[in-house]
Amino acid sequence: MKNIDIKQITEQYHKSTNENVNSVFYGRKIVDGKLTDELGFIFMVNEKKPLSELNSDEIIPDKIFIDEEGIKTDVLESKPELALYCKYCDPNFYDWQTTPPINNDLYTTVRGGMGLAKIYNNILSIGTMGFIAIDNDTDSLVGITNSHVALNDPLICSERDPRSIIDNHYDKTYNQGYMPTPTSIDVYENYVGKVKKYVPLTTLAANQVDGTAIAINYDVFAPGHIWKQVGLDDVVTGCTEFATTEELDDLLNTNPDLYSTGIRTGAKGNGTTLLKPYAINGNLTTTISINYPTQGTTKTLTFNNVHAYIAVDPTDPTSCCFFPANSGDSGSVVLGRIPIGGGEYQIKIIGLLFAVSFITTEYGSLGVIAFFNRIDDVAEQLNIRALDEAFLSGVTQNDLSNLDGLESCVVEGLSNQKYIIKDGKKYWQVGLTTSTDICQPD
Repeated sequence: MKNIDIKQITEQYHKSTNENVNSVFYGRKIVDGKLTDELGFIFMVNEKKPLSELNSDEIIPDKIFIDEEGIKTDVLESKPELALYCKYCDPNFYDWQTTPPINNDLYTTVRGGMGLAKIYNNILSIGTMGFIAIDNDTDSLVGITNSHVALNDPLICSERDPRSIIDNHYDKTYNQGYMPTPTSIDVYENYVGKVKKYVPLTTLAANQVDGTAIAINYDVFAPGHIWKQVGLDDVVTGCTEFATTEELDDLLNTNPDLYSTGIRTGAKGNGTTLLKPYAINGNLTTTISINYPTQGTTKTLTFNNVHAYIAVDPTDPTSCCFFPANSGDSGSVVLGRIPIGGGEYQIKIIGLLFAVSFITTEYGSLGVIAFFNRIDDVAEQLNIRALDEAFLSGVTQNDLSNLDGLESCVVEGLSNQKYIIKDGKKYWQVGLTTSTDICQPD
């Protein structure tokens, strides 16, 4: 079965099934409440109903056929029943519930896994700086995180209402954020940078990337630190490559150990609880985890090409562990120990964490499945590439964006363009303005 077939099937069924189906993936099946190594198409529903209560067009087939090969399906409910195969695992995996992880320490130089905070209308919000990359547009360093972390409105301008809130992200600043307790947030004084560009999101089609690039303040740059991931010093020991499309497509077969580190739950994957691929090439609506803010309200968006991972107990790999990630970890890098042949492995960036599915239990709301954007989609849509030692060895202040001299180009109307070209320069969409200083793109 080809990867393109998987993508087409998950998208087809996500579109054609009713709103009770909130996501469709290709991944590990569950039998009698236990994870298996058998692969199939996974349908996650808001409510699992008896066949007698379903119309004929609401019934999900037992198998989906591709080139005469019957692929089994699995239906899961985003409710307490999901807890049957998830559990609290090693207590060390949950230290963050009583003691904030070291991701909340003050870091005077930028690195992955530290907190990133913005203040908008006197409201402080916080997420995680995923990793530092090179912006291909300008050959300068940028920090990568989620748009829903960095922006108060990530929707494309053509879908905003000019009679409502007029807002943009031009010249907005970001500091390092932290969590003094697991339920509170605050901000350090150190200035990290400004929004440089982002992938505008849409309600009219499937999105692939919830991603923003932050121009880095030179004062917090250090070549020996910028490639690091907080709490993963024994995993990430230098600049980290992006995984290839082929490696991403093959994650369920190679089944590598995964790693991530975020401000809420800290470093994960290198301790007594493992992170493992769960599903690939999924389609989901963000009702699972996030509603995206726009002009004082929220919108539900659809994503495709999404991958997912879970936490597992190595002594019982048929059960998953609660909280592979949690709120606040949004924007974290996802790393994989990728086989490169000859029995050798290499740590590579495989994605950007952006959502977590939660279930409601007698113990409260518990995270179960973590979703991430593929790094090939992130790299293509933000036009970035991975850090490398040769680039870092020659970085000067000229290799970072001039944060005091960011330029803008105002176009008339509600643009549906991700970016425009003016006088040979690329200007990325950053929101609405009342300015009448109109420029004409080339």
